[in-house]
Amino acid sequence: MFIRVVSILALSLPIAAATPRRVILNASAGGSARYIIALDDDVVDVSIAADALTQKHHARLTHQFVRALHGFTAEMTAPEAAALLNEPGVKYIEQDSMGGGGSIGEPAVLDVQRSPVWGLDRIDQRDLPLNQTYVYNQTGAGVTAYVLDSGINASHNDFGGRVRSGFNFSTTLPPSDCNGHGTHVAGILGGSQHGVAKEVSLVSLRVLDCQNRGFVSDMVKGIEWAINDHQSGQPAVMNISIYTDSPSASFDAAINAAIAGGITVCVIAGNGTANNGVATDACTISPARVSNAITVSATNILDSRSSFANFGPCVDLFAPGEQIESDWYSSNTATAIDSGTSMAAPHVTGAAALYLQNYPSAFPSTVAAALIEAASVNKVQNAGLSSPNRLLFTVDTEPPPLRRRAVKSP
Repeated sequence: MFIRVVSILALSLPIAAATPRRVILNASAGGSARYIIALDDDVVDVSIAADALTQKHHARLTHQFVRALHGFTAEMTAPEAAALLNEPGVKYIEQDSMGGGGSIGEPAVLDVQRSPVWGLDRIDQRDLPLNQTYVYNQTGAGVTAYVLDSGINASHNDFGGRVRSGFNFSTTLPPSDCNGHGTHVAGILGGSQHGVAKEVSLVSLRVLDCQNRGFVSDMVKGIEWAINDHQSGQPAVMNISIYTDSPSASFDAAINAAIAGGITVCVIAGNGTANNGVATDACTISPARVSNAITVSATNILDSRSSFANFGPCVDLFAPGEQIESDWYSSNTATAIDSGTSMAAPHVTGAAALYLQNYPSAFPSTVAAALIEAASVNKVQNAGLSSPNRLLFTVDTEPPPLRRRAVKSP
């Protein structure tokens, strides 16, 4: 067996000199755990390498990625992971960690729809006061919107049959939403009443449980499902109203892979850190730090940055995110009011869908540049240190003149 494993490794991994001892990312104390193993780009066959490495180090192979990440997941002990890390061809190893939705407090569930929804009212005008209308020239028809979240109540009346079930992390639970966060986010993005893009096609990528928590490895799997589902040339957006307990190289890499595949991705700036609700620099948060994604922070009805909302140079846009009414999971007519950067991001994702309806072949970098170019400038009070002061504006967004946002390497 030893000879067989060595020969497989020799065929599938590049020859490399011994490297100094490295550190497992997000390592925590404990026994056996799940790890995400990223391989160097010149490892030709992930399947062969994964089999060989897990056999050699007595690990249990649990998943092989194809497009979202050049690597695999495996269960093993900390000493086994440390030994595997120093194998040639291993780029990094990250202990699988948790993340969750970026909303705060308990949503206030409503029996009657309030009108108008202030977030929609704000994004179609340059200045306050609100004028009790939402003007839109597109609906997002023909655009696919992937929602990486806790699932969507697909039978809710506000979606009109436009929800398709995609990825579901659970093998025992149905793909429907049992928390509410995902339905609320989807309603802001594409509900016929509450949504920015009222005819967009929604696809649920369920990666969070009923407590609104999930593993990074499942988030990467959900993104990979979307990459595989997405047809080349099909205009598509993805909303990620999730942030991780610790910065995650694997989550970031998967998002970059989706963008490279032609999907415009909007992520949240986050509400402080997972362990501290005090607003902080978004550049310290995954996935807010992903430069190729559109990172969104939150404002309130008075155009002030919400007290919980992260800030800094990694923020691309602000959007309404406090006391936002949208759809809820508990019935087909239920609504709720919730707050968080989770509520801000889908406003921008919906705006990206509107843009793509007009310009379906636009690259993600072009979509991002157009939304940034169209934003209302210097409207946000207390935007935060080094934050670009740009508030989402959705009316008559045009291609950016003579410049395009550069796509950086993952």
